[in-house]
Amino acid sequence: MKLKSLSGEKSIVFEVKVADGDMGRIIGKQGRLAKSIRTVMKAVAMKEQKRVSVEFIG
Repeated sequence: MKLKSLSGEKSIVFEVKVADGDMGRIIGKQGRLAKSIRTVMKAVAMKEQKRVSVEFIG
């Protein structure tokens, strides 16, 4: 797994590069784990008054 962040003035984009075999584990059943990760990141970003996006790349 590799993490890359791209910062802008009002937003941050996190690109999470995952091996194809592990993509299902990261996304989770019905996308629950991925949604949870995004929710936590958005909560942290709100404290800094920024928008955040998390993208999972296979």
